[in-house]
Amino acid sequence: MDFYSRISKYYDLIFPVSEEQERFFAEIVRDFKPAKVLDAACGSGSQLLCFAKRGVKACGFDADPEMVGLAREKLKNYPDAEVKRGVFAEMTRLFPPGFDLVMNIGNSLVHVPKGEAKKFIQDAATMLSPNGILLIQILNYERIFRERIEELPVITVNEGELTFHRKYEFTSNEKVIFRTTIEVPSERIRIENSIPLYPMTAEELVSATREAGLSVMSIHPGFVGRKFTPDSEAVVLLAKK
Repeated sequence: MDFYSRISKYYDLIFPVSEEQERFFAEIVRDFKPAKVLDAACGSGSQLLCFAKRGVKACGFDADPEMVGLAREKLKNYPDAEVKRGVFAEMTRLFPPGFDLVMNIGNSLVHVPKGEAKKFIQDAATMLSPNGILLIQILNYERIFRERIEELPVITVNEGELTFHRKYEFTSNEKVIFRTTIEVPSERIRIENSIPLYPMTAEELVSATREAGLSVMSIHPGFVGRKFTPDSEAVVLLAKK
């Protein structure tokens, strides 16, 4: 069973929508007034729900069938919402173009090799309506490599009811091994996983976005309004067609 299927019942506990995310999405709706959004690698659909409840048509896709099921259940009260199963390379076949916002968050872009990530950005540009917005969020891998950060902060839920450990094994500048462990002591559950990641720096992300014909509007250190710096933990990029 795929890792995300195995952790599906815990997914929203580990990755809830933060107040910062909710506020950031609300500002996007206020400032850009998107009528239709596409979330690539939408997970359980929590971020899509933020847009659906503000009157935006919510569409998304994810590679994992359990995640797709969770997202569909979450959006069942929005008849025009649509969630499909698929991967980045299938995006242009899953949905027709014309989205006012295409987003890819949760560091999912680095789960594919850089060539595929760049192709996704190019495809995302074709999916946008005139003046459409692209939103991408990844971790700041320049900082991770510079400081040789081998372990991210442990995510602890409900005072230890669940813990999520994340570690990096550096293999080259092009690839790291991402090892994760989820522990749920009350259920005697321990789920381990190991996958390769293909880090992109902020500079590489900006370059790929511009090569796709988009104009970079802003780069943030997360879902906050501050300016990105080399020491930021994350990279949140907004670009316009």
